[in-house]
Order: sequence, then C-alpha cells, then structure tokens
Amino acid sequence: MQKIFSQKLSFRDENGQEFPKWEKVRLGKLTKKTGKKNSKGIKYPIAAISNKKGFILEGGRNYSNADVDIKAYKLVHQNEFAYNPARINVGSFGLQNVTDTTIVSSLYVVFETLPELIQSYLKAYMHSRYFNQDVIKNTEGSVREYLFYENFANIKIPLPCVAEQKKIAEFLTSLDSKIILEMQILEHLDNQKKSFMQQMFI
Repeated sequence: MQKIFSQKLSFRDENGQEFPKWEKVRLGKLTKKTGKKNSKGIKYPIAAISNKKGFILEGGRNYSNADVDIKAYKLVHQNEFAYNPARINVGSFGLQNVTDTTIVSSLYVVFETLPELIQSYLKAYMHSRYFNQDVIKNTEGSVREYLFYENFANIKIPLPCVAEQKKIAEFLTSLDSKIILEMQILEHLDNQKKSFMQQMFI
C-alpha cells in the first residue's frame, strides 16, 4: 500500500495511458464536517469505532440507562466518516456502512467527502503511514493529544483523478478480500488440527 501512495506502483487507464499527475490537496477542500446532534432523541443504533473493525454497533447498550443521553450523541449517516480525535493515531476511525443512520459519542468527529474524493480511497490512505505521520504533526493538547476537524482539514493528501482513485480502491479491496479468504482457510485448518490432536489422545 505504501508503494501506491508514494507512486512507486502506478496504474493506467482503460486505454493503457498514464493518469494525470497527482496533486496535494488539503482535506478541508475535499471533506465537509457533519455530525449534527441527535436533538430529537431518536433511538438510532449506538456505534463505537474499533481500530481494527471500524464501525461496530453496540447492541447491548440500554437506552434507559441514566448515563446514556442520546440527544447529545452525533448522527452518522451511511457513507460518512467518524473518528475518535484522541485515538485516530492508532487507527480509531471508520466509514459508516453498517446501517442507514447511527449515533456516536459527542466527542467523535464526523465528516463526509466531497465528489472529488472517493470514500474508499480516503479510507485506504488513512490506513497508510504517511497519513499517520501527518496526524502526529497536527495533533494538539498537553496531557492527551487530539486531532480536531480543524487540524484534520489542514492535512494535505495525494489526490489522483477520480478514475485512478477508483482503480486504487478496487485493487486494495481485492487484496483485502484475498487476505480475508486466506485467514478463513487458516482458521479452518487450525480447527481441523485441534480436532485431530484431541482424537489422537483420547
């Protein structure tokens, strides 16, 4: 993945021609801050964000708990991003594609991408070490460091044309699918081994 974003691995269009030169563009020009409060108190699914799995619905949360003020939570609609400003440096961000609308802690930052930026391309770039380096440079705070939207918006990312963004995203998605399949095969073989070992020593 690092070779893609450093342009050591390049893609071509359907006619075998090179795509236009990449630009460096501030995220403030490519995204828009969203995340309105759930002021009507609608009981949307509550979500958390894992640094490994992204958005996770918290099915066990009880709306009747006194400590759950869902009116203060932020709305995250499908295909919007959200991140924990205190943990984005360890990958605590996600693209909301689990349901139409969910709600997250009021501490989270929520934003959407503009048409010039493909969501899956941005998601992949946010997993790169280049993005993480910029996060470290732009965080603020004395005890705990935070990356608020204003700081996030100042980060410049390499921006190919939309057609090349799609190619890159499709390539990385296919690799992810292969990795998942290999992991499933390994898990199946490991279970077979455990079963075999148990039968050996009966």
